[in-house]
Amino acid sequence: MTSIHDKFAKAKETYKEALIRLAMARQAYEAGSGKAYADLLQRCEELRSKIAAHEQAAADSHDLFRRAFAAANYTQTKEVKNALFNKNDAATMAEELRLALAECEANTFEPKVQASEDAKNYLLAHRAAFEAYAHLQVYQALAEMGEPLARALALVRHCELPRLLTINDDPEARREAFVWNCIKEMASTHPVADELPAIEAL
Repeated sequence: MTSIHDKFAKAKETYKEALIRLAMARQAYEAGSGKAYADLLQRCEELRSKIAAHEQAAADSHDLFRRAFAAANYTQTKEVKNALFNKNDAATMAEELRLALAECEANTFEPKVQASEDAKNYLLAHRAAFEAYAHLQVYQALAEMGEPLARALALVRHCELPRLLTINDDPEARREAFVWNCIKEMASTHPVADELPAIEAL
């Protein structure tokens, strides 16, 4: 039978490996596909802002052109030419930016899929690392305090009928449940039962 200390040592190795996988998954998402997708979305948003600015400039320039043209009695003066140039320039810039935005949005699908997959792997790696950490804490506690707990459980096995136990008709299971229920009651009132603590390594 594998001793609790051997299981504790194995749990430490498992946790160490889980942290390595978590670090790789985090790197792949935060510095890889996740960042690339976020940068692409930011570029699209910047293009939208530029489009809005040039559309507003085109509208303002159109009003200026109409007023200048009317003020010049609808003749092509230098001021009218400048107003017309500014109007057309802003409209052309807005149109080119709309084309750029369409291309940017069309290129988001594959990065989104990759980022989603890496985010899922990151989440699974985090869950696995947390589970390994929780198991490690159990084995550590048993390695440090397992002897008195094992003695208590061994003593309860000599009880003919432990009190308040009705889970089934198996005497050994009922006796072990007595100890287990005591531990569960302590766990249910522990602070971390309701609020997950911050774990620096995760």
